[in-house]
Amino acid sequence: MKNTCFLICFSFCISLIILTPVNASWTTVYQEDFSSDPGWTTNDPDHYFWDILPQAYYQKSIDASHEYSYKMLPSLQAGMRWRLEYDLFPAKFDWASDARLSFADSDLITWDGAGINPQYITVNFAKVDPGYIPYIKWVTSEGNIGGKEYLSHPFTPGIWYDILLDYDPATGNLYTLMKERDTATLLLEDTLLVTGTFTSGIDRLAMSTIGDDYAPGATGISYIDNITVSQIPAPGAILLGSIGVGIVSWLRRRRTL
Repeated sequence: MKNTCFLICFSFCISLIILTPVNASWTTVYQEDFSSDPGWTTNDPDHYFWDILPQAYYQKSIDASHEYSYKMLPSLQAGMRWRLEYDLFPAKFDWASDARLSFADSDLITWDGAGINPQYITVNFAKVDPGYIPYIKWVTSEGNIGGKEYLSHPFTPGIWYDILLDYDPATGNLYTLMKERDTATLLLEDTLLVTGTFTSGIDRLAMSTIGDDYAPGATGISYIDNITVSQIPAPGAILLGSIGVGIVSWLRRRRTL
């Protein structure tokens, strides 16, 4: 009789995973203020390195150099909502050069012109014909390419910017907020719809020019600081975890009876 009652209660609780909304909190996956060397992996330490004077990470992005720097994010899980926050200082740019920070997979390609279908979401600050523009771009695991160039929201080199990305796989919404760090002046705020999914192959933050041969030699110099990557479990995951704890407690209680 006790087992039957338990099974009925357990089945009811499982149904609540779908029917009951759960308020989850953000969990920090990675955080770095660059007060010391963060130990990122790079194939060119002269162009990607921790700069001790500003205590920020230096990036010299040169088209067609196939250089990179990245940090693994082993705790980042596919299917969960995630958020990226960081500061960017765009210093100096040639035409067709940029500063970029991306969620990437193992091929470290953050440019779809490479002829294959990588996975990534990237934020770029670039100098192009219309001027200095930020843009967001992605390629999903299905090969869907999307993004937006913000031609009417030019940035100013030599100013620190706060950047926030918030991606919700349940809705496909990618929310973006960019503003000047010192004055809080808004640069842009937007929500884009991502069609497709990102698998567990996206496992690192990266700055990379692999596959980008558009303007060989074009150089962009920038700094990155105060990175935080966080995620929030799917609503049912928290309730399921609570049920699991309850089952363990019940089994222990039975053994003592």
